[in-house]
Amino acid sequence: MSGGAPLYLDYAATTPVDAAVAQVIVNRFEDRLFSGGLKKRDIEQALGKDFAAVVPNFYRLVREAIDRGVPLDEVKPGNKITAELKKLVLDPAIVKTASEGQAMPLMKKLKLSVGG
Repeated sequence: MSGGAPLYLDYAATTPVDAAVAQVIVNRFEDRLFSGGLKKRDIEQALGKDFAAVVPNFYRLVREAIDRGVPLDEVKPGNKITAELKKLVLDPAIVKTASEGQAMPLMKKLKLSVGG
């Protein structure tokens, strides 16, 4: 692995967690069937419980949505980026509170953090 993942693993192994459990989201991930590059299962194996999700790399789709000022689903309904982000945000198993050891949906956690 390159980049910040080894640093994160060192930090996570030596730092006590008080309020929340940090997890890794890999952005602009490309999982090519016949390439020798990094696979999603490699990330899952290396990071274990610290791995949350991968966000697929569809640069042109994102660039078009930004340029037009519209949501990704308006440019391409049912796209993989939106599907992965929905899973990440709506899956209560992704975000956990360390103090209670209970799953909390990300949207609820965000609402609580802004006083909602």
